[in-house]
Amino acid sequence: MKKIISVFMCILMLASCMAPLFSTSAETLSISNDVLDTWFLDGECPGELDYVYYAPEMKDDTKYPLMIWLHGAKSGDEPRAQLDWYRFSNWASPEYQSRFKNAGGAFLLAPRSSKDPTNNWYETGCASLKATIDYFVSINKDRIDTSRIYISGYSTGGSMVWHMVTRYPDFFAAAMPIASLYNPTSGEISNLSDTSIWMFSCDKDFYVSATTPMAEANFEQIKEITNRPSGIRLTAFSEAVWPSNTKQDAFDKEHYIWGAVTNDMFMDSGEQYYYSRTIDGNGDEITFERPNGIISWLSLQTNDNADTNVTVTIFDRIFALIRNFSDKILSLFRF
Repeated sequence: MKKIISVFMCILMLASCMAPLFSTSAETLSISNDVLDTWFLDGECPGELDYVYYAPEMKDDTKYPLMIWLHGAKSGDEPRAQLDWYRFSNWASPEYQSRFKNAGGAFLLAPRSSKDPTNNWYETGCASLKATIDYFVSINKDRIDTSRIYISGYSTGGSMVWHMVTRYPDFFAAAMPIASLYNPTSGEISNLSDTSIWMFSCDKDFYVSATTPMAEANFEQIKEITNRPSGIRLTAFSEAVWPSNTKQDAFDKEHYIWGAVTNDMFMDSGEQYYYSRTIDGNGDEITFERPNGIISWLSLQTNDNADTNVTVTIFDRIFALIRNFSDKILSLFRF
């Protein structure tokens, strides 16, 4: 009996010693999303859209990439609503910011489709959205690397990503449409030979029953014309789950695949995102091991011939100086 107890105690001690080894794989942020949300500041392009943004902590004369996030339908109901649901504030965390190679951080911009009465994104809003992005770039001209401007969005926001990147192909280095409701034409896709595209779809998407076949068709078309096959990717989900591996009860739950992107393709457990398969333009299957996920891929995408079409006035520069000073003051209050 004593031997049995001794063996049992040894097993318990061994388990307690090994537990920390397993727990270190978990994707636990050092700062909660509620706090990270407060790190996003409010802004507005005069006459166009309002937005929230995050500015990285400045280091010397470093220029930083810009990541743009477009919310889904009805998530622009009121100011800052575009931060609800999506966990996009994860990208402001020290853990995620450090994953941006060659910079150690990135600007994050989330415009809101407040001009549209349905709080939605449509092709007719491209000019307004582009003007808002141009404005934000102009007031941060000395701090944003215009060869590394990225855009992503979910659902109608994913549709808007297609509209924007096909209309302004020389502006973006990479684009990530997620569960897009829009199918770009062959003519539009022909503009994307020098743009990296990563598409996300779900086999059982309620809104787009052919979402994966549609995404696969787009993927095949882009493969034919791209000059950067390693920068082209398609991720298809067989099921949609939250990063915690719990299922949503909503009838349209298979449409909710944005969590994989805002969690950098990792479950909260730290493992590669479940029920997904990813291939690139070379036909190679991609696997992910933390911390090398979406952000690591983005960091490799540049557009050295970027045409930003941004004019910076003296007023923009004055405003930028004021913004730089206020950002430094606000950074003192970050946890």
